[in-house]
Amino acid sequence: MGTIKTEDGSELYFEFYEADYNAPTLIFIHGWCSNLNDWKFQQNEFINSHSLLLIDRRGHGRSTSSGIPHSTHQHASDFSLIAKELGIEDAITICHAGGTPGALRFVAEYPSHSKALIIVDSSPTAAANLKSPKRQPDLAYRSFRDIILEDENEKNFKELYKSFFEKNADASMVMEVVEQAVTTPIKVRLSEIENMAENQLEISNSITQPVLVIASPWMENISSSFVDLNHLKLCFNDVQLARPIGCGHFPQMEVPNQINAFIRDFLTNLIA
Repeated sequence: MGTIKTEDGSELYFEFYEADYNAPTLIFIHGWCSNLNDWKFQQNEFINSHSLLLIDRRGHGRSTSSGIPHSTHQHASDFSLIAKELGIEDAITICHAGGTPGALRFVAEYPSHSKALIIVDSSPTAAANLKSPKRQPDLAYRSFRDIILEDENEKNFKELYKSFFEKNADASMVMEVVEQAVTTPIKVRLSEIENMAENQLEISNSITQPVLVIASPWMENISSSFVDLNHLKLCFNDVQLARPIGCGHFPQMEVPNQINAFIRDFLTNLIA
C-alpha cells in the first residue's frame, strides 16, 4: 500500500503485492465512480501466482485530485508514474468499463509497461455526440450526464448505478459498490463521462499488444457491436473475445469464477 504525488499535486493511492514469481505483473484499473476494491476476487485468485498492482484512479477511492479537468492523458501518465516507480515492465494491464479510455492510452503510449491488455466490459467507440445523441452509446452517456446534473439527492444516480448489476446480484455487494460510487465528486463523474465520449478508435488501432475483451450481456444491450468480434478486429490488431453469462456490467464481481478463468486462459496462451 502506498501513495505517490503527481506534479499537479494529486495523490495517487495504490496497492502493490510483490511476489517472486516467474510471471508478469497484473495491473488492475477500475471503472467509472469505482475503486480498486472492485478487483478483490481477482486479487484473491492471482495473488499466489503473480505480483499485483491495484490503482485508485485520480479522484476515485483513496486517490485525490488537484481539481483540474481529468483526461485520458492524465490517467495514462498516472499509471506510468506508478509503474515506473515500482519498476514494472511487460505487465498485463486489466481494465474495467470507464477505466478503459485511460488504459488504452497507457498501453499505447507507454508500451514498455504492458505486454498485453484485458478489457472487462468496454469497447472502443468513435467520438460520442453528447449534444445531439443518436447512437445508443451516445444516448447512454448523455443520460448519465443528465442524471448527475439534475439529481439533487443522489437517488437517481444510485438507481442508475444499481442498474449496472444483474437483478439477482448479491444485494449487499451491490449496495457497497453503489455507496462508494456516491462518494465520487460530481466534477470527477462528469469529467470521466467526457473521457468515455472521446474518439477511442485511433488509439486502439495503434495498440500492437494482444488484447482480450470480456463483454457481458449488459454490453450487448448498449450496442451489439460491443460483442461483435468483427467490430473488435477493426479496433485492435490482435484481439480475442470472451462472453460471460448471468451477469451485468460488473462481471468481475458478479461472476468472478468465469472472469478469472478467462484471464488465466489468456495468460496461459500468452506465455505459451
